[in-house]
This record gives sequence, C-alpha cells and structure tokens, in this order.
Amino acid sequence: MNDRLAIVKRDERQGSYYYRARIDGQKGYVFRTTKTSDRAKAEEFAREQFYELQSLAKSGIVVHSKGEFEKVYEDFTRDVLIHKSESRTTQFDGTYRRYFLPFFQQKPIREIDEHVIDTYFTFRVNYYATEEAKQRQEVALKRKRGRKPAAKATKRRSTLGNLKRPSAATLKIERGLLKEILSYAARRKLITRIPDISLPRSQEYKNARTSRRDHFTRSEMKTLLNHLKALVTEQPDPNERKNNGRFSTEQKGARKPHALHRYQRQVLRELVLVLANTGLRIGEALKLTWDDLKRKKTRTGFEYLYLQVRDGKTGAREVVPKADTVKYLARLKAICAHTTGKDYIFQNRDGSPLKEPGVTFKKVLRDLDMLMGPDGNPRSLYSLRHTYVTNELELGQVTIHDIASNCGTSITYIERHYSHAKVHSKAQELAEKAFGNTDVSEDMASLFG
Repeated sequence: MNDRLAIVKRDERQGSYYYRARIDGQKGYVFRTTKTSDRAKAEEFAREQFYELQSLAKSGIVVHSKGEFEKVYEDFTRDVLIHKSESRTTQFDGTYRRYFLPFFQQKPIREIDEHVIDTYFTFRVNYYATEEAKQRQEVALKRKRGRKPAAKATKRRSTLGNLKRPSAATLKIERGLLKEILSYAARRKLITRIPDISLPRSQEYKNARTSRRDHFTRSEMKTLLNHLKALVTEQPDPNERKNNGRFSTEQKGARKPHALHRYQRQVLRELVLVLANTGLRIGEALKLTWDDLKRKKTRTGFEYLYLQVRDGKTGAREVVPKADTVKYLARLKAICAHTTGKDYIFQNRDGSPLKEPGVTFKKVLRDLDMLMGPDGNPRSLYSLRHTYVTNELELGQVTIHDIASNCGTSITYIERHYSHAKVHSKAQELAEKAFGNTDVSEDMASLFG
C-alpha cells in the first residue's frame, strides 16, 4: 500500500487479511488482523489504523502489539506507583509480574475491553491448574527446599505445592489494581473509556460482587470491649498448674496468664479501640511512631490531637481521631518501656514493632461467637475500620467528603459500600415522612415483644 504499510494473507484462498506497518521512530513492525477477508475493507481498515498508530507514536507511546501493556505499566510505575507505600508497590509488582504481564503483554491497551477482562479472570482462576504453572511450582519447590520434601499441606498452612484457586478477596484486590492501571491509561488518553471490571459469576465468588462491608454493631462492640478488658485484668489461678511438657512428671508454676500475656492483651485492646475511633488501616496503625502524634489548637483555643500517617495505602495524610483516642494512647504509653519519638506506638515489650495480631483477634471473636458477619464472611481487624465509617455515617455529624478524606479513600468507594449506613443517618427524617403522625408504639411492642 506504501513503503511502510502492507496487507497480507496467510492463506491465499481463505482467512482474514493482516496489516503490517512500520511506524516512525519505533523498531520492528506492527502486525495485526483486519478481521475481514474483503480486500477493499482490509485496505481501508489498515490505513485508519496506520494513521492512528502514527499519531500515538508521536505522543511517545509504544504501539507494537507486543509490550504495549508493559510500556503503560512502566509509565504507571514512574508517575503513580512511586508515590505509594512500599507494601502497596510490592503488591502491584507481584501481581503484575505473575498474572498481568503474561496475559496482557501481547494485547494492545486499546483492545482491553470487558470480554478480554472476563477472559483474564478465567485465566486467573485456573492459573495454578495449568501445566506451565505446575512446572514453575516444581522448580520453585526445588529451589526453596532442595532435596528436602515439601511440608505436608494443612488447612492453616499454604506451601508452594499447596496453591489453590484464588479467594474472592484476592480477586477483589486484583480488580482494584487492574482498574488503577486502566484509569491511568484513560487519563493519558491511551484508551477512550475504562471498561467495566466484573468478577466471575460463579457461586464460589458471589460474595465478592454482592456482599457489603462487615462491621460491628454498637452492642457487639460493647461485648467485645468488655471481653478484652476482662482478659487484661485476668490473674493466674494458683490452683490450676501448668504442664511442663508432654513427658514431664513435674507441674510447676500457676497457669497463665502471666505478666507478658496481660501486656499483649492490653496492647491488643488499645489497638482495637484506636482502629475503631480513627478509621485507620491496620498497616497504617502499626507503622505509627510517637513522633506521629501531633497536638494543635484552633483560633478559639480548642486543643485536639491528629495523627500523621506517612506511609498509607493512598499516600501521606493527617487523621483526626475521636476524642477518646487520647485516653487510649495515654494508657498505652503508660505500659510501654520505649516511648521516644521514633519508637513504635504499638510495640512488643522489647520495643520492636508489633506484628499484626490478626490470628489472636480472630480467636477472641471466635470465643464470643462474633467471627462471622451478617453476610457469612469472617471478620478481622479491618472490620474496625468499617465500623468507624459506618458509625460516622449513621451519626451524620460530618460529611461523606470529610470521612473519605480522614480515611484516605474516595467518596465513590464509601457511597458504593456503605449505602446501608447512609440510610440510617437519615432514619428519623425518613421515618417521619413514612409514618407521619401514626402512633405505632403498641404494634411495635407486639411485633418485637
């Protein structure tokens, strides 16, 4: 067609035409199908694509079908990912190298639509069932363990040889990562719209699409906090002796809890209270140091506390907690031996940073029969963040914008996941309009008596 554009057919008798283009300033050829066996239509399509590719190349975009997604991710890393926390960057890079790159690398960014994304999630769900993945697992097992056999798989332990289908939570995380990359491409005008990213529709993943965020009700929080307080004040029972080993004939000392256990329980209690009164993510809370606590006075002399989050999921921000948080942090500081500026607020007795006590917290919830939420999903420390957002929305004293800013999330996210709390924030107004002047107290007593 010209010195840089040609159409070709792999089989002269049947099949679609392909176009082969050489773009100014780029190495190699772009080779793609025209999706038609009609020569005139193929020529017209090839010319349109050629001029579009030339235009994209002038904007500095790699237009070869191979590596285009890779180029977009490189730019995303430079412009966006560099400002995110180390843990978030690690999460992006791991997901990208393991799943996104092998699947999307050969696909032009403009051709990633709903159908391609649906195909990706099919690939992702069955990833560890493929022969290629099994071979990689075998290589990784040998590299990690040498000649030693792999550990036996258990319900609570996942080894390289025990990889399974991804959970609904994992797919939701990957959906968010992919959406961030495509949103960046849309801002760069590499794509005209962001495709709708839907998770698999199988029964296995239904909760990933429909469930709302699990939180604790006020009565549940009261039960939880009373239980944690009782654990903190529990004393060892001298009448219950501890066993010093399976084959020991001696029984020495009183049964726990001892001083270390009580310290760990109090740290957990204060952590629960701080999370429920700030909306912090668990990772953000565990990275706080005493230097990150700031005090400030307004022009009228009102003094308040705010927390400097330096390495959050969405970058640095300042968080204004509920007033009682001052008391919880003061109690925590009174039992900590390391309280200089750079010491971690949530620390072990030796001053080292506390690791996420998620397993301990779930044991507490299991003892209280509160582990499962209303949608059948297990609760975790992250549920305390949802509790904070839900309570703030129901109180209706601050705007959604202020809540989103304080929590380091978007208004759209809160509106999508906390619509139930927004309804309760307007409960009195809605009830007055719905019930009018009708007295329903007697019927209410009969209904709930």
